[in-house]
Amino acid sequence: MKRFLGAGVWLFAGIMLGRILGLVRDVIIGNQFGVGVEADRAVFVITIPDVMINILIGGAMGAALIPEFKRRNAEENWALLRQASGLVLVIVGIVTAALILSAEWLTRTLVSGLPKDAIPGTAKLVMVALLAVPITAVSAVVRARLQGEERFAVPSLAGFFYNLMIVAGLVFASGIGNLTGLAVAAVLGAGLSLLMQVWDAWRFRASGVKARQIEWGLVGRFWGRWLRG
Repeated sequence: MKRFLGAGVWLFAGIMLGRILGLVRDVIIGNQFGVGVEADRAVFVITIPDVMINILIGGAMGAALIPEFKRRNAEENWALLRQASGLVLVIVGIVTAALILSAEWLTRTLVSGLPKDAIPGTAKLVMVALLAVPITAVSAVVRARLQGEERFAVPSLAGFFYNLMIVAGLVFASGIGNLTGLAVAAVLGAGLSLLMQVWDAWRFRASGVKARQIEWGLVGRFWGRWLRG
């Protein structure tokens, strides 16, 4: 009971920290860009990675992987982590490349009311921000491993790390163009979140583990859960 209570406290605290910093982020965006086209572009740039991740992965990653991590030992978990991360990186990387190539269409479709002359510039920002998608997808794998081993502290701070870099980009990137700095900050935020979770997983790594062949049954379960929404 005490263990579950502690996990709940960590989850609540991490989520609240992320949301508080998200509120700070929104206030800074409002102060810097006001209400209008630039504000719409800024919000779109920092939210497009999450939108794509929710469409591509949603909760299917955790639903498929967490039970697998729970039932395996530490050595098997480390092998599965590397195996699943590599597979997800390849698949989501290919999809992200396609999205980057169609960034202008994506911008025109998802941002209603954006002036035509603002679409090309916004699309270039989206191309940068989309680099956060494969990074975030790999983060979802690492997070599933940590949660499967009932380690919730660092995964719960994922939103905090992301928003921390966004705020830093808003504060310090004015000299290189706010929106460009914001797009770069979105990628760095995803990278920081992944780095911290990998560090947490690395602390409990098992040495001398070799990845086994891809478990296609696990891949099938993921796509089954994804198709069911």
